[in-house]
Amino acid sequence: DFFRLLQLVEGKGAGKMWELLPWMEYEIIRPLFGYKRADGSRMYRTVWVEVGRKNAKTTLAAGIALYSLTADGEAAPQVIIGARDRQQAKLCFELARKMVASSDSLRHCRAVRSYIENPRNNGVLRTVSADASGQHGLNCHTVIIDEVHAHRTRDLWEVLATSVGAREQPIVMGITTAG
Repeated sequence: DFFRLLQLVEGKGAGKMWELLPWMEYEIIRPLFGYKRADGSRMYRTVWVEVGRKNAKTTLAAGIALYSLTADGEAAPQVIIGARDRQQAKLCFELARKMVASSDSLRHCRAVRSYIENPRNNGVLRTVSADASGQHGLNCHTVIIDEVHAHRTRDLWEVLATSVGAREQPIVMGITTAG
């Protein structure tokens, strides 16, 4: 239901409210947010999305980032979008920023040039680049690593994946082009 509150901001669906594609809903969103262990905790905490080009995987990642920032029930969530370089990370971030600007239900969030903040839960969404040595000290709730196939090393994945250790319901998500 959260995704239906978001407006698509580019491509064929620009200006329309988001209806998840079946593969997004049934293979990613429902298992990730709906399947729970007996204790109520998230069953899946690592997500791998590998699909062909132009299948809206970056849009999906932006939506998951916004859900993590605003609706996942985490106190002061740090949501990080990482990529090989800042330009690639900004693609996903810019989609999220534009969705915030066009969504009445997210008007409480403040989207500026380099981050989005949620004052209701003290959360922040921002980007990082593949300079893993500068990414220590994070306490991430959700990590999205874009275009994993383009990374030269696993360094950023390792640093960001271990940054979720203090969170009860973390998500580490890799998205990449298949092929």
